[in-house]
Amino acid sequence: TYPQGSDGDEGLHPCISHRKRREVNALRQAAFSAGKVGLQIPAAEEEAYLLCVGTPLVATSTGGKFVNGAFFECVGLQPLTIKDTLLGTVFECSVEAWQKHATLAHACVYHKVQGLTIEDRPVILHSFASPFFRRQHLYVGVSRVKLGSQLRWAP
Repeated sequence: TYPQGSDGDEGLHPCISHRKRREVNALRQAAFSAGKVGLQIPAAEEEAYLLCVGTPLVATSTGGKFVNGAFFECVGLQPLTIKDTLLGTVFECSVEAWQKHATLAHACVYHKVQGLTIEDRPVILHSFASPFFRRQHLYVGVSRVKLGSQLRWAP
């Protein structure tokens, strides 16, 4: 059997609903940014949060150097500098562009993680009790890892 995880687990958290995704992102970012220097990102379509170096992001729309579905990481705050985790390219952007084109990526909806392979952290699957959960979601979640020992499920 696969070990049970919790909302406090480091890793990628695939979810069915955007509400649950926002909830997990808020919890994970609060834990991730505790005691760190950061840049306060005001609330827009997402909750406000403290952006720190190392914060994971996923693009929600294409604009400038953001490509919808691509994963990024914050690598600098002054100026705000972003790294594309797939291509390795680094670029500067404004807080406004950040808010418009990206969101936190501790948790993502299942369709956003299709095609992604996670090698360095666990995948904590959510939403088993949702009436909208289908075997396709399970397949997408389970197939994100190379080793079964990287899988967890949320309580």
